[in-house]
Amino acid sequence: MRNFGKLTITQEEISLAEDIKDDKGNIIHQAKSVKINVLKDKDGIEWHDLFKQYPHKFYIAVDDNKHIISMTDDPEQSQIAGFDIIGIDENCGETFGQGGSVYGKLWDSGKIVAPPALFPPLSARQFWQAALVIGVREEDLSSGIADKNSPFYIPDEEERESVFIDISKATTFNRDFPLLKKMAEVNKIPDAQLDTLWNWAAGIQ
Repeated sequence: MRNFGKLTITQEEISLAEDIKDDKGNIIHQAKSVKINVLKDKDGIEWHDLFKQYPHKFYIAVDDNKHIISMTDDPEQSQIAGFDIIGIDENCGETFGQGGSVYGKLWDSGKIVAPPALFPPLSARQFWQAALVIGVREEDLSSGIADKNSPFYIPDEEERESVFIDISKATTFNRDFPLLKKMAEVNKIPDAQLDTLWNWAAGIQ
């Protein structure tokens, strides 16, 4: 693994051919030239020289917040200015390109990791304490999913049994718990307030 650092763009002028000179060495026709962008590291070494000297199987581009914004096995496609370019020798099961699984993940201490959840999972105790705040009790929710007159009623028997198991047996709850949205709707809790409530519950010791 090698961190090549941030590449910067410098503009260089190159000739498309050689100048035409007379017998005395005077230029009688100057070759055309063009200006091109060249990427170099902090020491002024050009990217092509770098990846040839230190080849790797994969190259990732990482922003200042450690988010991976690019991954490729072709160093030519890693010429991205302003981001740390890191050569790695394993993809750790991550894929890239269209539908790749690496994007949005983080580069942390020499490995690719999933970003932390926006909302941490709650223990069962934390979840039901938060539910109590909005007037929902575990026993009421358990009976409600089987009561046709309850807003929590689940008509499909198999789904109902699955949710009942979650209610009664789960040791942790995620923010996407199926009945959470309905619990908030019934009790007229807007999403922003529910977010606040969830994070408050996460701090219960």
